[in-house]
Amino acid sequence: MVDATTREANNAYLLECGTEEHAKQGVKVVEQLSELYRTANRIILLASQELQAPFSALSRYTPEAAGKLVQCPKATEVEAKAAREKLADLSASFLMQARNDLGIHPSRQVRDQIPNRPRRYLATTLAICIALTIVTAGLIAYVLNSRKTVPNGETALVDLPALPRAVSWDLIWGLNAKPVVIPAVVTGETPLELTAIPSKDSAAENRHAVALRFSDLNPGGVYRVTVWVKSAGTNIQLQAHDGADPQTKKPPDEGEVRLNLETGSTTVAYGNLLAEGIDTTTDGWNKAWVDLKSTNGQVYVYLGLIEKGGSHVFTGSGEQLLLGGITVTQTP
Repeated sequence: MVDATTREANNAYLLECGTEEHAKQGVKVVEQLSELYRTANRIILLASQELQAPFSALSRYTPEAAGKLVQCPKATEVEAKAAREKLADLSASFLMQARNDLGIHPSRQVRDQIPNRPRRYLATTLAICIALTIVTAGLIAYVLNSRKTVPNGETALVDLPALPRAVSWDLIWGLNAKPVVIPAVVTGETPLELTAIPSKDSAAENRHAVALRFSDLNPGGVYRVTVWVKSAGTNIQLQAHDGADPQTKKPPDEGEVRLNLETGSTTVAYGNLLAEGIDTTTDGWNKAWVDLKSTNGQVYVYLGLIEKGGSHVFTGSGEQLLLGGITVTQTP
């Protein structure tokens, strides 16, 4: 049972967090732990005194190791390797003691010399049952939570809510965009809960973003792009540019910034943006903004998610961002 549990947990470790396959594999681990729980009850009552300590150690650590291999975010390779090695050592110790113990159980007449044995067995049984129950319950909660918080569907461009006149959606990659019933932050725009999930669009290349196009602006004007967001650990990548030049096929004004919402700092900045920053409102919204010139009266805004590790390229396992809206307004 230990080998079966370890095998299923290792399979879960190889799958991407937040996917339906990972959640299903978590169920298999829970099922194996449940079987281990039932088997442990029988073994602990029949095993000799010499087997109690190694079996207790093995039974207690198995669900802990399984939980480490199934958890999200994933344990590091070093942590996973350490869990596997410790489990292998405990298993080897138990098997060695079991081999030595074959055929040499204490005789019936010796049992009276160990009056506390039933009580000691009962205490050990209860301890193992409690440990297995706690960890199994944790794994079940994880599996149910995975199914609940990581959406299955990648939102298509046509399914995004309507926008004001002269504003249109340009793309959406690797996101489940769910309308949120809260007071509107930007007039005419629906607040969206953006959740990163694996994308089926090859163009996304493991990026998670939305982009809007703003038209009918004054050519040659300077504009401020403002993005209203809330987050608990997910940072943002903000790109802005005007329309492509007919001769060069490239936008004359463009740039990118990557912003840490917790510290309010800029971690990356390039291009010919005129300014950038983050302002915080009294109701908790972060107003990330950049200024740029629009040579041809258009502005494209790209908002990408950045995972806690600092990368804008990642598989997507439930990272979230609350988007209140995006505005483009001319500056004096």
